[in-house]
Amino acid sequence: MSDERHEAMRALARARHLVKKDLQGKRQQIWSLMLRLGRIYPGKTTWGPGHMRWPTAQKIEYREQRIAFEELFEGIRQEGECLERLENAIREVVPEWSLSEVVAALQAVRGIHLIAAVGVLAEIGDLLSNPARADGLSGSRALRKLDRYKVKRSGVTKAGHGRARRISWPQK
Repeated sequence: MSDERHEAMRALARARHLVKKDLQGKRQQIWSLMLRLGRIYPGKTTWGPGHMRWPTAQKIEYREQRIAFEELFEGIRQEGECLERLENAIREVVPEWSLSEVVAALQAVRGIHLIAAVGVLAEIGDLLSNPARADGLSGSRALRKLDRYKVKRSGVTKAGHGRARRISWPQK
């Protein structure tokens, strides 16, 4: 595996992660602004097409609040477009990556899509060649305490690679 090529893929995956984080922050800011204005979304699912139309239909009385809202909403649109460009770039370069076969193997696990698989592999490398190392790096290995008659298991250690642990795992 070319270290430079792997670092390039890691940079692309991290850029996507940062844009996703910024998008979530802007959504939270709009949500907070609407709550401060006493506006509560009546639907059940948020940030789908219906929810995206709802804020724009709201009448905001003061110009200052309208400007703040419009800027935040424009930021969401821009971040969404950037996220789409980065995800398309990831999809485009994965076939050329040395870990493309491992990406395909990871996608066989329910709930892991291409972007999440690339994010994990970009951070911790080829986890199929050494699963124990992958557990340790990700911090996903549960602690075990040996008692005289039984093994007690505790939660995840959280001692490993934080960025690999925080990768989102949406459904395919």
